[in-house]
Amino acid sequence: MPKWQTKVLNDTSYLIISATNGEGLQLLIIDNYTFDYRDVINIPQYGPNGFKTNSPSFYWHNSDSVFVFPTSLNKAFLYNRNSELTQVYEYESEATMSFDANEQQQGGELLNSILYINTVPHSNPNNLQFTSNTYVTHTLNLKSNEFRVWSGYPRKYENRILPTSFLGGQIIRAFDSLLLINNYHSDSIEFFNINSRSFGKISTGMTGLNHLEGLKKPIDNRGLNSLIMQLKYPNYYKTLFNPYSNFVYRFSRHLNPIYDNYSDGEILNELENNNSKLLQNTLIVIGPKMDKRYYQLPFDIEFAFPSKDGLIVQISSLELEDKDVYLKLSLN
Repeated sequence: MPKWQTKVLNDTSYLIISATNGEGLQLLIIDNYTFDYRDVINIPQYGPNGFKTNSPSFYWHNSDSVFVFPTSLNKAFLYNRNSELTQVYEYESEATMSFDANEQQQGGELLNSILYINTVPHSNPNNLQFTSNTYVTHTLNLKSNEFRVWSGYPRKYENRILPTSFLGGQIIRAFDSLLLINNYHSDSIEFFNINSRSFGKISTGMTGLNHLEGLKKPIDNRGLNSLIMQLKYPNYYKTLFNPYSNFVYRFSRHLNPIYDNYSDGEILNELENNNSKLLQNTLIVIGPKMDKRYYQLPFDIEFAFPSKDGLIVQISSLELEDKDVYLKLSLN
């Protein structure tokens, strides 16, 4: 699956899609109104300007400021539209960090020479101290190369085990003055007010649905317990800000409430029987006054990006003559 990012820059909405091949990372910068390629940037994996490792993540600030985060290296690379390496930021960290989110959507924000990024440590998530000793977001000072903790897991997850699919997240800018931290595991969105330099939370929990608490003993992340947790608890897997409508969109996958009291074995049976009603997709719309609306969607979202005409989504199950199909969601 490609990794992707959306961004509105100078009143133009962009979808940035990455593709990897044997030579490096290719970024396709697409104008969401014309569907034309504005830029195609090829970043080498090898050679003196290469990022050296596999499966890098990226943050596209603009076409002359493309940050690449290799796995297994405490470095960030800055490239321009000509694929030239213009800066290497090498930082110190107690643990090797990965900027690669578990889902495909890439996040981040560059603000006053500070780069804000979600991180996943390269350590054992089955260690009971994982959620109390690791952090989900960091900042990188581009002037000093200082790498600092920004926020960690909430206290409710201390000494608890979470499936690896719940460990990632995104950082996005919204409502001009907020940085939102969307962690896949959390019913709430944590936010940082740029003006007051203070943290807060927006509750987006869905009444009547189970909420993830974590387990008190290690689990096989490939096994039944992990699978059931991924099905049973809401996974808030995508968040977008639409500056045209001034709304935040948060997507969630979760078990249909009518199966809420089913045992783990019964849920697994329903999954094996391809029960189309077993899972639901909820879109949570958050306004500038933190008011919330909830919409049930009959499909999974593959890509989504803001536009002046509404929220545009791509559905992975829809294809037309080998072409992607996009739908416009008009939310009243």
